[in-house]
Amino acid sequence: MMTIDTTPGETYAITTSEPVRVSALREDGSEVLLCSMTEPGQYLVVAPTGALRVSGSSALVTRSFRSAPAGALCRAASGGGVIGIESAVLPFAPGDGTDNLNAGGFAFEAEVSGELRRVALKGRSGYEFHKNPVWLKVWRRMEGGPVWLGLSREGVVQVNDRVNVWTFDEGLRLAAGDVVVVSSHREEAKESREYGVDGTEGKLLCRVEAIAHREGIGCLDDAGAPGWDYLPEGDMTLARPADLADYAQVALREEGAFDPLHTRAQTLYVLQVSTTS
Repeated sequence: MMTIDTTPGETYAITTSEPVRVSALREDGSEVLLCSMTEPGQYLVVAPTGALRVSGSSALVTRSFRSAPAGALCRAASGGGVIGIESAVLPFAPGDGTDNLNAGGFAFEAEVSGELRRVALKGRSGYEFHKNPVWLKVWRRMEGGPVWLGLSREGVVQVNDRVNVWTFDEGLRLAAGDVVVVSSHREEAKESREYGVDGTEGKLLCRVEAIAHREGIGCLDDAGAPGWDYLPEGDMTLARPADLADYAQVALREEGAFDPLHTRAQTLYVLQVSTTS
């Protein structure tokens, strides 16, 4: 029996050469069974508590740097192909120092493809915020001007020194290489699909990070153009198909095949075919 300290909500890869049971360990010491792995193989498990308990002593548990498919507490697959939807969380800026800024929004380049689901930004510090809700609009920059993609599900009253989160309905598809513009707006202007930025009461009030100058990238000035070489301190979450080929690293052949894994740094070993297939 093994007990592994975990971070709630994070995904872990469990590699086993024998049947095992995986349970979440509560603070009171009781267990909640997550899944029984009846076949040798590799599996993704989302930890709902601060520890996992794995029966047996030969399983290898490593933290995954990708999310498990949406809605899964425990998932295995064989034969390759799409296994569900994964989440990719990408920062907007590299983290080279922070400052405060009132901006009409920001423009950035999407690094990967997917559907935009969430934007999380850290509120600025040391200043009074306006107390009205602010919505985010998302646009794709094209030669003829920004093209409308969608509106945040909710307006957010921004709070100092706290991560302020806007969510989006499914369907805001971004392609790798797209220059995406996120503009902030008061309630009165949220429905308009004519590109522009609002006045003071509709501004994004956030911590920002300096970036190297890039044409068309940065925080928006009062004219709606990227006038500052800053991007917000925060990240976006994209949803995209999860492909087994992105995960699989080690083929399971025999029980002794896992011995070398204990002697080198681990990254991600998940979702392999079983020895019986």
